Amino acid sequence: MDEIIVIDDAVDFKTQEFIRQLCIGPTFGWIFNGTSAYFRDDKTPNDLPLDFFENTVDTPLFTHTLWYDHGKNSMFCDHFFSIIDSIPFSIDKLLRVKLNLTLPHKDATADTYSIPHVDMKHIENCITALYYINDSDGDTVIFNERSGHPGYLTVKQRVTPKQGRLVVFDGSRYHSGNNPSTDTPRLNLNINFLKK
Repeated sequence: MDEIIVIDDAVDFKTQEFIRQLCIGPTFGWIFNGTSAYFRDDKTPNDLPLDFFENTVDTPLFTHTLWYDHGKNSMFCDHFFSIIDSIPFSIDKLLRVKLNLTLPHKDATADTYSIPHVDMKHIENCITALYYINDSDGDTVIFNERSGHPGYLTVKQRVTPKQGRLVVFDGSRYHSGNNPSTDTPRLNLNINFLKK
């Protein structure tokens, strides 16, 4: 899969608003992660070249795993299936469904991004889908290069988070998010799957 698919209003506005309110509500639990993509000590074992760290702002984020491997990991999981159903592929296996909440950071600019990564590095033919829960200025950067590429990364496409927007691409592509530079946190749903 070489193309990057962008679908606005993947689900209806009522569903968009329900999901947004749920994720920012007082009953929704978030787990603190000290880094955006890799544990700090894992940078060398992952054989990441030094240019992966140019223009990066690596900050903590909060996550909430809804689905992992073979089953539900959260009591809120069922609320997100309408988004998964909006993906324009038949899904053979759902690998992981995870929410990310990235906070604004003073060093974030339009040119920065978190550490480029591949979500499911050891799984062949994985597809990644991102659904944006709210409007934010923290773009997703998708690179031309794929997992295992040893050299310099080049940007294929930048996607601005917009509530209701769904982005689908080959899961072997390096990609990264960016911290927002405004006061609005960045909320997105990260879906990894194998298609039929």
